[in-house]
Amino acid sequence: MHFFNKKLDIIKLFRNINNLDKYYNDLSKKLDYTLLVQSTGNLHREVFSKYKNINRGKDVVLIATGSSLKDFKPLENAVYIGVNRAFQYNKIKFDYMFLQDYSGSKDYIEDFLNYEPEYTKKFLGFTDFKYTKHCIIPEKYSSYKNVERYYTASRLLKENFTFDITAEPFYDRYSIVFPAMQFILWTHPDKIYIAGCDCDLNGYYDDKSSKNNLEVNEIIEGWKDLKLFIETYYPDIEIISVNPKGLKGLFKDEYC
Repeated sequence: MHFFNKKLDIIKLFRNINNLDKYYNDLSKKLDYTLLVQSTGNLHREVFSKYKNINRGKDVVLIATGSSLKDFKPLENAVYIGVNRAFQYNKIKFDYMFLQDYSGSKDYIEDFLNYEPEYTKKFLGFTDFKYTKHCIIPEKYSSYKNVERYYTASRLLKENFTFDITAEPFYDRYSIVFPAMQFILWTHPDKIYIAGCDCDLNGYYDDKSSKNNLEVNEIIEGWKDLKLFIETYYPDIEIISVNPKGLKGLFKDEYC
């Protein structure tokens, strides 16, 4: 009986240690996020305040690089926002572009930054260093023409999308399309068209790039959460998926 009680005491001790470890991990993440928000504040106010509601009355098209983009027919008089290699899609001229993963973009970042330097605004993301340091884009690229920086927070630090992007980092959620979408929503267009966001592993529109390695299930769940966010904060904005694959049935679907 004495041995049994000792065994129970040891089990309780290990449980308490595990609970204490989880408590300090959670506390550490909260502190990391607080410090990230402090870093974000001044930068995001300077960068994004001027874009609030700037696209009212307009249509915005988000261009990713999935294979369905091959069938996309460009819309006239729309604002175009591209992510990653989308700048190589030569059927349109981009107004804005987003890039934040240096590990995946180091081979083409120079071309990205030299794309339409007088016309196209490029946004380069800072990720939270402690958790995704391999993604950090070196500061030297901030000096290129028409480039601005922004902060993102991974799912390890943040659990929801950002409404006021002048005050908090973007929520990353495993894909650059989510910071881009949070920016687009902040500009408040009438309609948002989503093209090339296939959420699958079937390669790219140009058939030249290597096979993609997306966290497909996580990204689709992210889009579902984003839909709820849009319905809550931007119910007047219509979201349209063009030639959808993984997002089929989530928003309004159109085929061309």
